[in-house]
Amino acid sequence: MPNYIFFTGGGSGGHSFPALTLIQEIKKRKPTVKIIYIGSRLGIEKKIVQTEVDQYHSIWTGKLRRYVSFKNFTDIFSFSIGFWQAFFILAFYLFLARFKKCTLFSTGGFVSVAPVIVGRLLGYKVLLHEQTSRVGLANKIASYFCDKIFVSFENSRTYFPIKKVFYSGYPLRKEIERNKIKKFKFKEISLNELSKPILLVTGGGNGSELLNEWVDRYLLELCSQFAVFHQVGKRFIKKYVKEGKNSVREKENIYEAFDFTSEMIILMKWASIVLSRSGAGIVSELIYLNKPAILVPLKIAQRNEQYYNALEAQKKCATIITEKEFLKSSHLNILTSLIKKTKEKRKKNNSFIPDNPTKILVEEIMGLI
Repeated sequence: MPNYIFFTGGGSGGHSFPALTLIQEIKKRKPTVKIIYIGSRLGIEKKIVQTEVDQYHSIWTGKLRRYVSFKNFTDIFSFSIGFWQAFFILAFYLFLARFKKCTLFSTGGFVSVAPVIVGRLLGYKVLLHEQTSRVGLANKIASYFCDKIFVSFENSRTYFPIKKVFYSGYPLRKEIERNKIKKFKFKEISLNELSKPILLVTGGGNGSELLNEWVDRYLLELCSQFAVFHQVGKRFIKKYVKEGKNSVREKENIYEAFDFTSEMIILMKWASIVLSRSGAGIVSELIYLNKPAILVPLKIAQRNEQYYNALEAQKKCATIITEKEFLKSSHLNILTSLIKKTKEKRKKNNSFIPDNPTKILVEEIMGLI
């Protein structure tokens, strides 16, 4: 009879990549374990983890909002459907496991709430990881149904019951620890042969309309100083391809737009500077790499969590610019000056991650099977 480990979480790369990192490490340590993932039907997590798990189950999910909205009522029905889907999925595997203790690990997001509640009701051991510096509503609700809660930033401890919470750090992808590749091609462009510094712009897997429009507006100026690699996100890539804005390769001007890549860590290592939103994942990676960055926190993020994530990076390597400030100018001078300013700082800083977060979390999970 195989051992089962269940993962849930998604809605963004920030919730999905930590799960992927842990899944890959568990599979490496114990190939015989069966990993089941419960995610949304259309979320990015399906694309990220589906090929890495033994079974991916899609459930309906609604969005949890802290403000009054008509969608709060309609999403109750989506959540109710998802709840019963999660119940039948988890009950079925519990039966297959002959009612032995099963483990459910959640990385958060709206889709994770129903599986976490159901898991608790069925007697699963439920573990939760909070990636951001400020807890979201989904994880706040889920925390009442968890046995243990792990946080990426020590300041996040205060949002959870003190007896349940542990400081683990953020589980970074293995690629981040590897040495920079001396020769690397991305979209047939040899990065090691470029004469200009590389600017990497990323709004995450879903993309950022604000960053995308800014790059469009200043593309000629940007290309005059940088080779630009732009993650526009899956929501916007069709527009870029349709309008022929996805690629410029003429003379010394290099611009390449893409929706998603598994080689993002390699691109980050090659980049001279990164322009980004400030989700917990990208912030943790930037700090680890000590990479100069300009961070534009998402203004509507719950409890301004992206701003507080960015503050963690500001201590090491980043400059924070609000959305309002960002729209005032092209910031080309800031981009170039920041590269020079952070060279010395990068040499002095070491990894901020204590005791290997991936190892901590994997051992906690595997200790329960």
